[in-house]
Amino acid sequence: MNIIWLTKLTEKDSFRNTQLMMSEALRKQGNEVSLILARNLSEKKEIQKGIVYVPTLNVKILSGFLFGFIVFLYLPRLIKNKKVDIIIISGDTIWSPFLLLLKAFKIPLILDMRS
Repeated sequence: MNIIWLTKLTEKDSFRNTQLMMSEALRKQGNEVSLILARNLSEKKEIQKGIVYVPTLNVKILSGFLFGFIVFLYLPRLIKNKKVDIIIISGDTIWSPFLLLLKAFKIPLILDMRS
């Protein structure tokens, strides 16, 4: 099963490890998981398998808008290439244009409201 997990957490968020560990557990069960995380432009990150870092700014309102805009442009290509079965979205990562996009692809959506 192909899963995309989308969250706007960065290195500064202490509970980011939950998403990392759960996505790793899903991979061990034989699922292909792509975890999409935000990354401040000042952070240097190594490329890790199954994790996509979306660059954002360290400004509260602007970072959410930039993250949403990049995901809105990038996600359709990822959905077509990977033939995604399920998308998991953290509760703090919801924009109405994004939800309309998911309705167009008719992909099941799981909202993770823990954050």
